[in-house]
Amino acid sequence: MNRRFAGIAAVLALLSVASCGRSSGPAMYDVSGAVTFDGKPLPMGRMTFVPDSRAGNTGPAGHADIADGRFDTRHGGRGTVGGPHLVYIDGYGEPQTVFDADAGENVTKPVRLFSAYEQRVELPNATATMDFEVPASAAPGAR
Repeated sequence: MNRRFAGIAAVLALLSVASCGRSSGPAMYDVSGAVTFDGKPLPMGRMTFVPDSRAGNTGPAGHADIADGRFDTRHGGRGTVGGPHLVYIDGYGEPQTVFDADAGENVTKPVRLFSAYEQRVELPNATATMDFEVPASAAPGAR
């Protein structure tokens, strides 16, 4: 009986140590702000914050959804580390109903305005607010 108890205690101790390790890691910070496309609030999209390894920054990437020209990693997203980052923005317009020949029916889906617009930024080691302007030239076929 004592061996069984000692074994259970050992397993619980290891689990306790392992769970403590999960909470350690780099400090994470939230980012929020506005996103415009061609001077107007971006209806919807996605922000991805990737630490710039070429500038010596490492850590997990962060992300946030864009709605009505606003984003916030605290709402359904994930914060990121501070330092140099590459920010990728995917932008969509208001959903439209179109005929999908493969499905043989009308489907409603957002219209892609642009994909993976890239910008380099320096994020502080703190919660931050940053605004992003995506130029009309980011749209496919734009000059």
